[in-house]
Amino acid sequence: MAKQKFKITNWPTYNKALRQRGSLTVWLDESAIAAWTDSTQPEGRGRPLHYTDMAISTVLMMKRVFNLSLRAVQDFVDSIFKMMALPLRCPDYSLVRRRSKTVNISIKTPTRGEISHQVIDGTGLKVFGEGEWKVRQHGADKRRVWRKLHLAADSATHEIICADLLLSDTADGAYDTRYCHDESGLTFPAFEDLQFYLPQSLRHQPTKIVEVDGLAFLSVLGDGAFCIDPRRWHRIKTYIAKGTVEYPQVSVRDSGVSDGRHRTLLLMQLYNRRTIPVVVPESHYGTFMTEAKNMGAI
Repeated sequence: MAKQKFKITNWPTYNKALRQRGSLTVWLDESAIAAWTDSTQPEGRGRPLHYTDMAISTVLMMKRVFNLSLRAVQDFVDSIFKMMALPLRCPDYSLVRRRSKTVNISIKTPTRGEISHQVIDGTGLKVFGEGEWKVRQHGADKRRVWRKLHLAADSATHEIICADLLLSDTADGAYDTRYCHDESGLTFPAFEDLQFYLPQSLRHQPTKIVEVDGLAFLSVLGDGAFCIDPRRWHRIKTYIAKGTVEYPQVSVRDSGVSDGRHRTLLLMQLYNRRTIPVVVPESHYGTFMTEAKNMGAI
């Protein structure tokens, strides 16, 4: 269908609307100004002010809206306060980075659109960390430490979609049709021999087990689905090596994964599988099946 064309008759109004697209208006509520920093005085001399969660959330939101780095958004917010003649300061960019991990804020990330082709590859990285003094006094270490980096990229835009860095005690695949092995010395039973059990929260209510597409199941979490905790990763691998694993659990809110992100990724990686069994509360089964079909998970 051809793009529709409309004849503009109110040129003054249209021209004014185009100019107003570049207008920037910042308004701060009195309560927000009062709650920018904690009202209690610092305990010691030279101790920095304690910025509230509202202040950190505001800086992060402006960073997202104007697409700025943390360093740039610090001066941007300070310049706004200066123009408004407000006795406020923007938190340091390093403080904002640390506090962003604990502040409860929901910022929608820009969508990439549909990815038609995805390219996945891995490469080994040698770790260099010995200083000149250590080598001069004690000699170079004979043990070589390696990491393996896996990257998934969009073949059209060359944009990196996700990344996974494996430690030296973690391998990256199943090479045997019956058993899986890795560099840590663990041996994993065949997928058919695994014993799945229900999570503690669902053991006293009716449930259903559904086979879903693991990547589609994790897509609700966005890029955070591939942020791996190495300690939890190795602990779950130990459970799988013993032949028992807990079912990944479905979120009732968005039909994605609510518990079991590491389990889902490990089962897909160790056994080279695309489909993973998940547990669904029976009360949510109908809604989950509808949403799962819409996202292509079934």
